[in-house]
Amino acid sequence: MRVNPAYKKKIAGKTVIVFDDLTTEGKSLEWARILLSEAGAARVIALTIGKYPSRHTVYQLRPGVTIDPFTTNDITLAHFQTTAGPGGAEEGPSVVLTTAMEHFAAAAEVASEPQAPEAAPARMAHPAPRPVPAGIRSPMTAYKIARQRYLADMLTHLQQHAYPLVWRGEYLIPSGEATTTALWWIALPGQVEQWYDTSEAERLVSGICLAVGIIWEPVAAPGGAPSSPKPSPVWNSGDRPEEPARRPPFLSAPGLRTP
Repeated sequence: MRVNPAYKKKIAGKTVIVFDDLTTEGKSLEWARILLSEAGAARVIALTIGKYPSRHTVYQLRPGVTIDPFTTNDITLAHFQTTAGPGGAEEGPSVVLTTAMEHFAAAAEVASEPQAPEAAPARMAHPAPRPVPAGIRSPMTAYKIARQRYLADMLTHLQQHAYPLVWRGEYLIPSGEATTTALWWIALPGQVEQWYDTSEAERLVSGICLAVGIIWEPVAAPGGAPSSPKPSPVWNSGDRPEEPARRPPFLSAPGLRTP
């Protein structure tokens, strides 16, 4: 055993802690202390989780015996003076340490046991169906703005990998208006299909992501103010958030961040 020469300057004048799992009479700890002291350490502290006998043997190099701590030394037990002393006030680990080790042992046993399949996500509360706005409707075969694609990518990701919802998109030109808005038709597990405008759909998707452990943030609302994700949909059918987003969104599901 030797000290790595790369640590020569880092050890000089420092306090060094030697940590081991168990010790018997201290040979390994004492040899480490001698090597580190010869390497220039100002102080060496030895810590172990447990100890077998109650005594500890102190080893000191005999007068005239020198070693190079950074190379392997050809010395034997005859080159040391030994002094036996008490090994501490108590035998065995403390109550706190015993409790900690029992915790880790129990966790290892649980990890090795066959795991039951995960339960299906709980059904989310949903309001009663509401009337569909009048106007000209057409399938959402292509996305008009990146915000819509960003939301659609997450809906598809949830549907395929995380949550058993069904969804489709439509464009609507309301009666008496010339502008186009998006309708998001989403059916949650065991519930009928409902339509949402973009802000409502983003809030619903944020709540589902929260429930299944996915971190997802909607694209900033028009004007630069961030959308406020909520765990359940909030109805506000007057919103028409179809203007281009003020910051570039992630355009595909791989851009989402998971914990």
